[in-house]
Amino acid sequence: MYHRAMPPTELAHIAASLKRWLPLAQITLVFLAFGAFFRTAYQLIDPDLWWRIHSGMDILASGTLPYADSWTWTLPGHPWIEYEWFIDTLYYVGVANGAWVVLAIAFAAFALIPFAVWTLRARNFLDLSLVAIGIYLMLPIVGVRPQIVTVTLFFLLYEFLRARGDRAPDARWTLGAATFFALWANLHPGFFTGFALWGLWFLGGIWEDRLRLRERFERHAREALALGIAFLATFLNPYAHHIHLETLLALASDPMHTYIAEWRPPFQYFEPLMPTLVGVAIFLVWKFRTAVRARELLILAFFFVSFVKAARMAPMFLITLLPVLLPMATRARTEITKIWAAYPPDLGMIRALLFGAFAAGAFVIVQIASFAALMGAIPYPQGLAAFYESHQIEYAGMRILHPYEWGGYFGIARNAPRVYIDGRMPHWMLPNGDSLLLHSVGFEIGTVAEQREAIKQLCVEGVVLQKPDALLSRSLFPIFLSLSRDDGRARRIENIERLQAQGWHATYEDDTTMLFVAPEDWFTRFPCADDRLLSEKA
Repeated sequence: MYHRAMPPTELAHIAASLKRWLPLAQITLVFLAFGAFFRTAYQLIDPDLWWRIHSGMDILASGTLPYADSWTWTLPGHPWIEYEWFIDTLYYVGVANGAWVVLAIAFAAFALIPFAVWTLRARNFLDLSLVAIGIYLMLPIVGVRPQIVTVTLFFLLYEFLRARGDRAPDARWTLGAATFFALWANLHPGFFTGFALWGLWFLGGIWEDRLRLRERFERHAREALALGIAFLATFLNPYAHHIHLETLLALASDPMHTYIAEWRPPFQYFEPLMPTLVGVAIFLVWKFRTAVRARELLILAFFFVSFVKAARMAPMFLITLLPVLLPMATRARTEITKIWAAYPPDLGMIRALLFGAFAAGAFVIVQIASFAALMGAIPYPQGLAAFYESHQIEYAGMRILHPYEWGGYFGIARNAPRVYIDGRMPHWMLPNGDSLLLHSVGFEIGTVAEQREAIKQLCVEGVVLQKPDALLSRSLFPIFLSLSRDDGRARRIENIERLQAQGWHATYEDDTTMLFVAPEDWFTRFPCADDRLLSEKA
């Protein structure tokens, strides 16, 4: 069957017609991204928010920063470095004044900044499509969370470095960088990612100048000096060097990387757009490798490996990927245009490609919109907190095991029992070397023997369980679809049945929560590992 070849002039006319719609598409994508980010930040309340509000409340009430844990019954007095103290005070001020919507708007705007810049820089619809995929992949990270501030500052630092180029940092730049990092160190420990970025930029520059190091020695020496001064500036915080030590302990923590979903590898979940973006990036970087600077390639490789090890590094990977990927996409588009000029495609192929591009773009847009529109709020045990308040004498001193993500909520609830564990503590260890998360996870997904061991080690008298139906609403196409296809419902039902079979009785139940209390003879049948805990209560 004969297909009419499309003349180059007609192909150019189609390209020009599409390009006229680019400004409208850019504006639309920015507004869609902001709406999705705001909806997610407003609705999907991070479990850590509650203890952050509690911390901000205590800081403003006492006028001092915390140095030891005073909220938990498991590790009272454990050293606590509140390295997000400034943001946490802002959280409390915002919530206390009914300004949650303002916080959601602010953090959505912070998250939007990199993507808005890239969207407005897009020169064609291919660039815009890559940015849209990045927006979608950013959605699970978005929220009223301190790490969003790090995302914005990391992006700004990379922009500053790229704008400075090969010039040596002058005195003004060095002073500005020191001030920048001093501020960052008082907001979030993610300033370490900033030093990784700048350090790799510095090392990549040395590699690029390896044949002319002598004549450019002064420039690199000034860069090293600026780096050192900026690092020293991070010690200008209330905790001095303890912030650095605490950050390194958290990063090296095995429980953190074992039990916290964001710190586990991202590819244990199936998400079609992520391998698509990575595959396109690998192809373009290989195809146009001579056009990539050594420092950009070094930075990109480092943060890609970091992302492969921990999903939480996704924003840093995207921030280092897209500035490299977008110019390459433009080069690829130019080469395709030359090929088409030499071998004009037929009309059927053009229609098929346009339809495919439209379908792919529509899929990404639907993904973004559906995630934001259908994501339900995390259920928190409001009813149980009220029950505690009305039964203060009975439950005030009880040692209660609760889901990890509810610890902060119980910590801030009035007259609730002291907390078992919350988001400050994933790398804190018990005196015997056990991880609190080990016992928490062991109870939630372990065998009967592992559950009994967790109860025994901690002398637990009560257990809070999340009801099987209290699950999040999901997007139309789940952004994280577990390969095991286990949504936790069967496990939750089994845990309830196990406790009931062993004589534990529910003293409270509502649509989201159940509170079980141990039978009177429990510790007779299964003696507590530390009798001092029982004698303290007596």
